Amino acid sequence: GTALPGVAEGWTRYEAENGEIFGSNKTPGVDNGGEIVGTEGQNFYSGGMAAGGFEDTAINTVEGVDFEAKNIAYVKFTVNAASAGETDLTIAFNGADPDAVFVVQVNDGEKIAVACPASPDAEWNRMGTATTQVTLQKGENTVYVSRCIELTNTDDKNAWRNIDFIDVKDLPADDPSDTTAPSDTTASSTEPTTPTSGSEDPGTSGTGSSETGS
Repeated sequence: GTALPGVAEGWTRYEAENGEIFGSNKTPGVDNGGEIVGTEGQNFYSGGMAAGGFEDTAINTVEGVDFEAKNIAYVKFTVNAASAGETDLTIAFNGADPDAVFVVQVNDGEKIAVACPASPDAEWNRMGTATTQVTLQKGENTVYVSRCIELTNTDDKNAWRNIDFIDVKDLPADDPSDTTAPSDTTASSTEPTTPTSGSEDPGTSGTGSSETGS
């Protein structure tokens, strides 16, 4: 496979292997296990590792996901923001199973379904990206990204995807001369957002090459 480009200017990358990985059966050195528990190692992953080996789930609705109750496998990231506001978040992944969705939640906000299409030609080692809008508070934010689930398939709810990283578009620092109180905005969509593929927007790389991975 071919790795996605490095992080674009004005964006910050958060590697999955540096987050909290819950519900993975990946062990270092076993079955392509990466150097960290819960990761798989491949030369086309950013940093050489991605979160994978996620445990199966019986959940097939966005509303059924409960990160606090830990009823689904996930990666938890800590994202820092210079100011509060809406911004873009891009998930990098690979996997050849049918179309599915990630479930994303920021802090205590609404859960968002983010569409993650199958890799082209069902090639597991082709990287893809999916982008959504999220609302961040100033300072530290907790961002959950679930394992993929299939909303339309009642027999198989476990679409396979590995999560390589998330890229978050930087928010500008607060203007110290601005004393206007920030508005209270909260992400509220539970409909799958359309993944970005091949966009020229920095931080969104679309689908990668079809070269065979090692």
